[in-house]
Amino acid sequence: MARPRIHLLFAELRVRNLERSVRFYRMLGLEIKSRGSLKDGTRFVWLWDKRTRQLVELWQFGRRSVLKTPFDRVSGFDHGLAVSTVDAAPLIRKLRTQGGRAGKSVDLGGVLLTLVKDPDGHVLEILSRPPGSYDRRSKPPFLRLATSNKPL
Repeated sequence: MARPRIHLLFAELRVRNLERSVRFYRMLGLEIKSRGSLKDGTRFVWLWDKRTRQLVELWQFGRRSVLKTPFDRVSGFDHGLAVSTVDAAPLIRKLRTQGGRAGKSVDLGGVLLTLVKDPDGHVLEILSRPPGSYDRRSKPPFLRLATSNKPL
């Protein structure tokens, strides 16, 4: 029996302040693909990564939305997104200017992992490595993929 082909369509985040969140996630190089609103006051922005062709949806639900539940805060280890880059320091500085809160970086054998909370508390995982910092064959498959800085 053939395995079904499954394709990730989008990631969706519920936010309190849509424009603030758009500014934050645009720091990742995401471009606005679409924006709109619904009759119940819900507003959304779809952000697009041209290189990976992934879509991130930011939703601010209106007061009359059937999907509206009080947004208190993100709790626990809720992840928003994970990204990889060659040098995370400039990106982290930019994210801080937009309300991001970065934790300490952890070295995973040549790969730096930094968790940054967005203004709503969603966790953004940033994997960073200097170019040529390791032999690709020496890393587990996940780290090879996550730090390759190339689309699949």
